[in-house]
Amino acid sequence: MSSELQIRMPRRLALTLLAVIALVAVAACSATPVPTATPAATVTPPPKAPTYTPAPTYPPAPTYTPYPTATRPPAPTAVPTRTPVPPTATTTPYPTPPPGSACPQGCPVPPAGCAIKGNISEKLEKIYHLPGQMVYQQTIIDPAKGERWFCTEAEAQANGWRKSQQ
Repeated sequence: MSSELQIRMPRRLALTLLAVIALVAVAACSATPVPTATPAATVTPPPKAPTYTPAPTYPPAPTYTPYPTATRPPAPTAVPTRTPVPPTATTTPYPTPPPGSACPQGCPVPPAGCAIKGNISEKLEKIYHLPGQMVYQQTIIDPAKGERWFCTEAEAQANGWRKSQQ
C-alpha cells in the first residue's frame, strides 16, 4: 500500500473532475480567456424624467343660504314645555278586560285588554300564564299550534287550561 490517500468515487464523477482540472490548466496556460457561463452585462439607458401634467382647475364652489332673506321664518320666541302627567295608583301595563269577553273560547290574536297567554307545553298540557308571572315574557303564542289569548282566568279554565305554577 502506498502512502497516498485513496478515495473511492463513481467513475462518472472522476471523469468530470478530470475534465474540470484539464480546463483550469489550459486556461492558466493559454493567453485567451476561457468563456464563462455568465452573460455579458447589458447597458440600460437612464430613465426618462417624469412629465407632470398640471391638475385641472375648477371654479369655486357656490355658497348657498338655507332661506332667502325675504322669506326666512320668524325665530321662535318661547320654548314649549311638556306638562307632566301625575302617576296614578291604578296604572297597570294592560287595560282591564271589557265586560262580556270578546273571546270566550280564546282568541288567536290578543284583543284589547286580554293579556292572559294560553300556551301548549311540549307535553301537550294546556297552561295559561298571567302578566307578572316568571315565564310570561318568554311565552310566545303560536295560533297554528292551538295556543290562544284569554281575557279572564275563568275563560281559560272553562276551555281546559290550567294556571302556570311559575
